[in-house]
Amino acid sequence: ARIPLMGIRQDIQKKRSGSALMLSMFEACYGAMRPRGIHDVEMSWILEPNVDVQNMIRLSTASIYKTYRLYTKPL
Repeated sequence: ARIPLMGIRQDIQKKRSGSALMLSMFEACYGAMRPRGIHDVEMSWILEPNVDVQNMIRLSTASIYKTYRLYTKPL
């Protein structure tokens, strides 16, 4: 399964309620998928500057398993 987009309003991003909301969204997604036999979830692209989401992933049972990088080169 894939979660293409997920976000928290800017005014609560750095607050405990924002973290709790994000965690409850993860749990709701996983809880809905497990009974259907889905055990792996891809969270789409998470940009390198988005350390808050990366930290939440590291604190959960999930892991960062791929890193994509974009490079530019003048033609």
